[in-house]
Amino acid sequence: MLLWLGRPAAAIEALEQAQRLDPDLDVVDRFALALAYYLEGRYEAAAEHTALNLRQIAGASSSRVLLAAAYAQMNRSAEAAEVVRAIRVRLGDIALEILTEPFRPFRPPEQVQLPVAE
Repeated sequence: MLLWLGRPAAAIEALEQAQRLDPDLDVVDRFALALAYYLEGRYEAAAEHTALNLRQIAGASSSRVLLAAAYAQMNRSAEAAEVVRAIRVRLGDIALEILTEPFRPFRPPEQVQLPVAE
């Protein structure tokens, strides 16, 4: 919930506390933590958590998208490209835009393009 409120630092604090209580976060909470790390510019931590999710659930497309984005932010373009290839192999010709749409609410307000009313 804290992520949706635009408070990734608070989300990290809450999820890290939860992880201290139970080191085995489920994939949903681990993805939320990875996304919060990503939004805070902690790309290595984001990549580590998304990679762990993918080891547990190979078909976690959202984790793959986030992993590719984290690699790209770390200038690891070859690894990012490999993850994107894996997404395309797994999902065929589905547009990456469809997969990235769920992340739209997490973009900074200046990057969100809202539809223009006619």
